[in-house]
Amino acid sequence: MASRSFSFFDHLSEPVIVVKKDGVICYENPAAKDYFRGDCVNLPVNKLFDSALLRLGINEGVGTAEIGRESCAVSVSLVSGLRTFILHPETVEAYGERLGIARAAEKELRAALATSALAEESINKRAAQVGDIALIRYAASLSHAWHSMLRVVEHISAFLEPENGTPPYPPVSFDIRERCCEIASSASYLAGEKGVLINVEAETERITFIGYREEIDRLVLNLISNSLKNTGEGGRITINLKKAKNTLIMEVADTGCGIAPEKAARLFRPIDTLRELSYDGTGLGVGLYLVHRAAKKHGGGVAVEKREGGGTKITVLLKDLREDYTLSSPETRAGLELDLVLTELADVLSAKAYIYEAE
Repeated sequence: MASRSFSFFDHLSEPVIVVKKDGVICYENPAAKDYFRGDCVNLPVNKLFDSALLRLGINEGVGTAEIGRESCAVSVSLVSGLRTFILHPETVEAYGERLGIARAAEKELRAALATSALAEESINKRAAQVGDIALIRYAASLSHAWHSMLRVVEHISAFLEPENGTPPYPPVSFDIRERCCEIASSASYLAGEKGVLINVEAETERITFIGYREEIDRLVLNLISNSLKNTGEGGRITINLKKAKNTLIMEVADTGCGIAPEKAARLFRPIDTLRELSYDGTGLGVGLYLVHRAAKKHGGGVAVEKREGGGTKITVLLKDLREDYTLSSPETRAGLELDLVLTELADVLSAKAYIYEAE
């Protein structure tokens, strides 16, 4: 009966599966049979793929799916009262072609940035020393542009890393609530003129997490950047943290204009991020893809939902990387690098945030 009801998916080129309330698949289109190489009807959906959408029981939204050792974007919606998953895999040919372009772009940009780095720093120092207001403004604009280019290069570099690769540095134990508060505070100060309040909420005053702190910093900054793009003056961004056993749930909700479902699904597809600009017309549009990559390195995933009353909620699942890591083990503390914040938020900050302060 379900197969007949959902037969309009038969001619769709992307894999589609329909799941009953008990998690069992009741329909798959021909593309899904080809993709999964067999009949999947009557199988539990979690036998096919893992996704934050499944773990969180989300009925309407987009996210990522882990299928074996591969990843792809997936969207879910209710059709005739049943959850319908549409997978958005990429082709190997297109992926290889665009990786070549990305590698060439990264190499050229790094060479240009290395040459301009000393000049940018010297001009900023000179502007601050002479106290010329016009020169200070020009220097701030130059610094803003430099950090914007650096952000593009860093994103391309991260994009080119193997998806299943691990960072060259070890995981550390740290208070992730404290870290998020530091990041939110810096972002709020630098983006103050946007008039958006960034708040951190948590179940407890301290939440110990074991993971790649540098990856988490970029993950949080990219989520804030994404929300700042879509949230107008007087809006609010809330980072909510809660932990159950060894799994951290991070929710970043905003009161902005939201992301159209057809565009949100593409944010997790690396090929589309190189084929066209991001949904708001700026940057490479790989921010949420890199969030997904960071979540995957921590055994988790990402899901995007529309909020009632407007706005978007992005949920990230992260697992402690060492379950045997005891709380008595030494905790590594490190201050938040301002340059990282200035780089990752370069697409949403104004030049005023880059005014050099002489020491």
